[in-house]
Amino acid sequence: YLESLVASDRLLERARAASSSLAELIGAQDLPQALREAVRLQDPAAEELLDNLARHLGVATVQVASAFDPELIVLQGELFDLVVDRIRRIVERAVPWPVRIENSTLGDDAVLQGAISVARGTANELLARS
Repeated sequence: YLESLVASDRLLERARAASSSLAELIGAQDLPQALREAVRLQDPAAEELLDNLARHLGVATVQVASAFDPELIVLQGELFDLVVDRIRRIVERAVPWPVRIENSTLGDDAVLQGAISVARGTANELLARS
């Protein structure tokens, strides 16, 4: 359900449908760059799109924090840079304990580095058993 609301292709559809500078910027730039520029231009459609994105991701983050009680939640992707502060505010209002929410510093290699880490851990476990 969440992906049907906040997936980049859905956001792109909404951005292209906006009758504002955001729709024009989408043709020349990728979505995060276009949103940054539209926000700089004080485009209300861009602000609305980011508010909706932050609200849905904020609620999902609250659910993760409530269910698993992590000390840290790491977000990966350029779009999160635009909404991380809004997500933090939502989580702070809803979760009675502190939850750190940070943007990943790993960039586009985050998934690959995570997979390598899991593979190493599995290999170490298998070696320890033999």
